[in-house]
Amino acid sequence: MGAVAAQVGLSQPRLRTLVRDWVGIPLPRLRLWAMLRTAMTELPAESAAAAAAFAGFADQAYLTRTARTLAGRIPSEILRPGASGAPA
Repeated sequence: MGAVAAQVGLSQPRLRTLVRDWVGIPLPRLRLWAMLRTAMTELPAESAAAAAAFAGFADQAYLTRTARTLAGRIPSEILRPGASGAPA
């Protein structure tokens, strides 16, 4: 976070505030969404553990908890053909 703030010439608190104001969610949650998206793009070709590691999750369980929290589904349910976008 410090490196990103320095690259754009802002303090970390100011960067957090701007992201929350412009995007509507806190920066840490935005980062989790990005990590989840990265993991989900790897899952069709990789194991869940490999996709989790590639995306920056500490382990597969953290990926699963994050998917359930953010999307209301575990990764296998998100990828299942014909699965609706809404949680069951």
